[in-house]
Amino acid sequence: MREFDEDEINSKQEIYTDINSVINQEDHYLEILSDKIKLIAPNVIVVEKDISYKMIEVLRKRKIAAISNLNIDKMRKLARLTKTIIVPSANVIDKNLQLGKCQMFKVENPINQNVFGGS
Repeated sequence: MREFDEDEINSKQEIYTDINSVINQEDHYLEILSDKIKLIAPNVIVVEKDISYKMIEVLRKRKIAAISNLNIDKMRKLARLTKTIIVPSANVIDKNLQLGKCQMFKVENPINQNVFGGS
């Protein structure tokens, strides 16, 4: 069994502390974002990139459908059809944000039933 010297132990503790710091920052950011989403109460959220698993869980609990990895051209078309805007950053989300509407939208066949609370 290999023994570690004090410098190696300190280095590993610093890495662990850095990772914990990043995780705590993510949790704090998701809490802020979750509060902003709660403020506007959407039925659906469309995102150009991936959505973190933690955020998907928050959305699932609030019964908000999430569409991720939608390219910008399709997002622009969706925004035009629903008469809303594409929010460039979570920083601009507030209670005055104009949500789009589409009476024909419904979730019929989610890819992952477990994410949407199905069996």
